[in-house]
Amino acid sequence: MAVFPRLTITQFAVGAVASVVAIKVARPILVEVVRVGYKLKDLTGGALTAAKTEFGKIAADAKAVRQDPGPAAEMADLRAQVKALQTQLAAKKA
Repeated sequence: MAVFPRLTITQFAVGAVASVVAIKVARPILVEVVRVGYKLKDLTGGALTAAKTEFGKIAADAKAVRQDPGPAAEMADLRAQVKALQTQLAAKKA
């Protein structure tokens, strides 16, 4: 009594050839897919780290600008000069 009664020698040969071909073809493909996946993971991780770093720099610059009273004082001075020039111009027109 055979273990696989419906198995013929042709089916066995086809299965053996298919397994050998799968080992020679499918395994390198799967290995390459995994390798590409790791490369993509490294690239995206590096891009994410760079984006976080750049965001931190931009946020620090924006915070420094908001805390610096220099530009606000300069703008107030410029506005005062514009007002003075407008009053002088209005006085000369009148």
